[in-house]
Amino acid sequence: MFKFNKAAQQQRIDNRNSAVTGHDPFVRPPVPEKKVRNIMKKLHKANGLKRSNSAIEFDVSALTAANRRQIYSRPNIKYQYSALDSGNGIVERSPRERAQREKALNATQEWIQGANGRYEVIAHLDEIGSRHGKNWFLVTDASVRTDRLQTLLPLPPDCVAFEDLPPNECAREILMELLGSLHHPYIYPVLDLGFLRNSSYNYACLVTPFNSRGSLKDLIYKAQWNEPWARKYTRKPNGLPVSQVQRLGRQILEALLFLKERGFPLHGHLHSGNVILQNGAARLSGLENGLLGLSSRINAVMWSRSVTEIENVDIVCFGHLLYEMCTGQELTTPKPSMRVLEMELQHYPQIGQTRKQILEILGLIFEPPSGVCPSVEDLVLCDLFRSIDLRELRGPCFSTIKPSLSRSTLNLLQAVKKRQCASLGHSLSEANSPCTPPSTPHDRRTGVLPAPYEVFRMY
Repeated sequence: MFKFNKAAQQQRIDNRNSAVTGHDPFVRPPVPEKKVRNIMKKLHKANGLKRSNSAIEFDVSALTAANRRQIYSRPNIKYQYSALDSGNGIVERSPRERAQREKALNATQEWIQGANGRYEVIAHLDEIGSRHGKNWFLVTDASVRTDRLQTLLPLPPDCVAFEDLPPNECAREILMELLGSLHHPYIYPVLDLGFLRNSSYNYACLVTPFNSRGSLKDLIYKAQWNEPWARKYTRKPNGLPVSQVQRLGRQILEALLFLKERGFPLHGHLHSGNVILQNGAARLSGLENGLLGLSSRINAVMWSRSVTEIENVDIVCFGHLLYEMCTGQELTTPKPSMRVLEMELQHYPQIGQTRKQILEILGLIFEPPSGVCPSVEDLVLCDLFRSIDLRELRGPCFSTIKPSLSRSTLNLLQAVKKRQCASLGHSLSEANSPCTPPSTPHDRRTGVLPAPYEVFRMY
């Protein structure tokens, strides 16, 4: 009977979510106007007193318009509107860059027209990430009257979504089935997905929730989320307080544990730019990168590591992320020097035991005593993260029932796993060669990144 009730509850949740596509169940929806009027009538009938309106009693449309004006007119947040891309915009661009942005805008408009005009472009944002050719747009979703973040990704010629699927299978439906099944408070959802393919370009269009808090890297650098990537990470970073390191680190581990339990392939793109902060929680994003076969920037991290450790790439990346959260600096070597690390953690003088716990975890990841990299479960049970309260996992929207996936989706998962092992093994064999340095991301304009910005710079 218990299993039947749980299954019925999950069915009701799925039906409610499928009624409106592009819904994030872990974000509180806006209050309907009819409900607001009913609340006001009950309040007046109960006491008949005149009092100041609370936030829920204001006109919803007026509040939405006020919030929109506040967001778009805030002096320290600047949008690069597509209408200003003729050379009078905020950022000076070369003719080639303007032509590339215009091409991306045209491709986005083409995809929006194919989506029955559901979306409307509000702003063509600056290059807030480092991936070459990626474009970001602020759009409005007319079906739910909510702002979204839409990205335009150039796809490789051997995109996994096209290469490993039979000709009669729809890549969009399979990927949306897979990404839509990952409902978790620490996973940032992909609300919509589409493809554009012709003779001149090959794009993927993704729609995610709009979040003005930005990423974990924005928090470390005290930067605005929509500043150009080439500028916002040049200021001096700061390490996070221990309480934030513990809470955010445990939430990221829970996200990795959830993906592992669902049989998801290696994330492979775990870094502070792909951890979105929303409602005080860390939500892992970038899951589509591995599914689409996009190149990863982990070669510099995994350089000199054994090919047999490929399956632990997410653990190693988490070690780099933990190092960055504690010290405020990216780790530019395959592993840190423990002697230097002890000096860098001196800003935790009042909690020496916590400093010891951080050093123990980094030692387990980069210099394991038994020579075996720890698992996600091992890190969750460490003293630093074990006692963290995860209130998001107690919410009514969270369910542990594993959804059933179609045979085509399961075949895609297996194909992605095989490709990841093959590509990472090839990269590591090249990296282990004394004549081949590790690959690093490049700046959009100069092509070279100065230290210490040479490991992870990608959204």
